[in-house]
Formats: sequence, C-alpha cells, structure tokens
Amino acid sequence: MSEGLVIVGSVARDSVITAEGSRERVLGGSAAYASIAASFFCTPQLVGVVGNDFPFQDIERFNEKGIDLDGLKIDDGRPTFFWKGEYSADFTHRKTLEIALNSFESFDPHLTPDQKNVGCLFLANISPKLQLSVLRQFTKKPFVVGDTIDLWIQQDRSTLLDVIRMADLWVVNESEVRLLTGDTSLYKAGRKLLDMGCRRLIVKRGEHGATLFQDNHYFSLPAYPTLDIKDPTGAGDVFAGALIGFLASREKEPKSFELIKHGMVWGSVLASFVIEDFSCNRLFEINFNDIKGRCRTLLEMISVKNMLA
Repeated sequence: MSEGLVIVGSVARDSVITAEGSRERVLGGSAAYASIAASFFCTPQLVGVVGNDFPFQDIERFNEKGIDLDGLKIDDGRPTFFWKGEYSADFTHRKTLEIALNSFESFDPHLTPDQKNVGCLFLANISPKLQLSVLRQFTKKPFVVGDTIDLWIQQDRSTLLDVIRMADLWVVNESEVRLLTGDTSLYKAGRKLLDMGCRRLIVKRGEHGATLFQDNHYFSLPAYPTLDIKDPTGAGDVFAGALIGFLASREKEPKSFELIKHGMVWGSVLASFVIEDFSCNRLFEINFNDIKGRCRTLLEMISVKNMLA
C-alpha cells in the first residue's frame, strides 16, 4: 500500500451569518475544509463534486495548497451544493436557513486505482451508505477516520454503526455521541460507543477541546484559546483534516494512542485559526511557522510536572 490520503466529502458554497457579519456564497464543505487543513502535512486527494457555478479562483486556491483534484468532478448541468446558516451571538447554536443539494444530490464517489491504494482515508459527513461504498472499493483497508452529523444518526443509524465498526477512528461532537448512545454523560457515552464496536473515538467539544477514548485510556485536550472568533463553520472538519493529514504524513509509524494525541494538538491549533475569519480564508494566510508557534503555546498550557515524583 502506497503512502497518501484520500478525503471524501462535500465541497460547497456557503452563506454565513454571525454576530461578526455575513458572507455570501463563499467556499465551504467538509472535504474542502479538511483537505486544506491536511495539506499542511501531506498531499491530500480530494474526492467530491461541484457544479457549474463553482468559481475558478477556488480551484486555483486548492491548487496553491497542493491538493490533488483528480477526484473532484464538475457537474455542468447543476449548481454546487449550497448551504446558508446563522449562528447565535455566542456561536453555540447554528440554524440552517436554506439548503440545496444540487450537484451533490447524485454524488456517487468512484475511486481511481491509485486512490484505492492509499494508506489513509477520511470519510467526511456524507451518508453512511456512501461511506460504506467508498470503504468497499479498497482491496486492502487503509487507516480510516470517519465523521458524521445528526441527520445520518437519525435517518440511517444501523448503516452508520456498521461504518463506525469498520473505521479505525471515529470523530463526533458531544450531541452526536449522546444521540448515538442515548447516554447523557460524555464519558459514559464514549465508553458505550467503544463497547458497541468503535475502535477509537474522539469527541469534539468546541471551545472545551476534545477527548480521545481508546480501550481503557482517555486523553482530554483543551482548545487553543482564540479571542477573535468570526465564523466557526468548518472548525470540526479542519480539526479532523489536520489530524488525518498528520497521521498520513507519519504513515510508516503505528497509529498509536500517543501519535493520535499529537494529531489532536495539530487539529486543535488549525481549528483555532479557521474560526478567526469567514470560510477557509485564514488557512490560506498562515504558514507552518504560525502553526508551530501555537502548538508550542498549547503544549505549554497542558504541561504539568510530576507532582508525585
């Protein structure tokens, strides 16, 4: 199996309203956010579809980040997947105002022979049936990280659980893990999902960070403290994209508990940047030295000397 990373998900045009302003039809979608974040660590191959209205300048922005677009299809007959949403003043709640699947409605990813041979795969929050279809195209299973949303938990829970059991690491937010398990306690819900067949689990907790569950081990990481929040759209996808991008860059190493912890640090830092502006704009402005600087700060925040020595 060759080195590499495939990311399968949506590429969208978003209209976003927050207390800090609004933007119309900007770059969005789970695969877009994740691929841009992953590109700081490897050359991700993006598998998705856009429509006849997708701006050429956004294609150029992907190219500038070194993202492989062989798997990005263009539907000349329909526009790009569109989402419009509004956030509460404190960014804790999001309301969908408008959604149009457009070209994404008939999205049916078929991987190339090269894509079927990569070492890492990120299944963004597409339908579980599509996620399962992608997994079945591999002759030798890669290291799989997956994500989902409340919609698929409610509409196709059985297939979703099948996919979760096939994945190596699943990433959800607090409401999703509670909806999946029926348990209100975060730690009980995480433990229960492991008992249901999930191998490893990360629960994203927004401004409170993220928690990793594996066997009887736990690791809780705070979020990088960001004071200037403009748009939280895509932060979870950026977290997951940076995490899987880092793991893909260390592909010859075992995906140990410790290595995943390191990936979470990179993910938390990249997520702290993207929320500082609308869309993916901030990720196009920063460089790897900016990222390393925040990593050092975050590591200092969580460092504790052994008090029992």
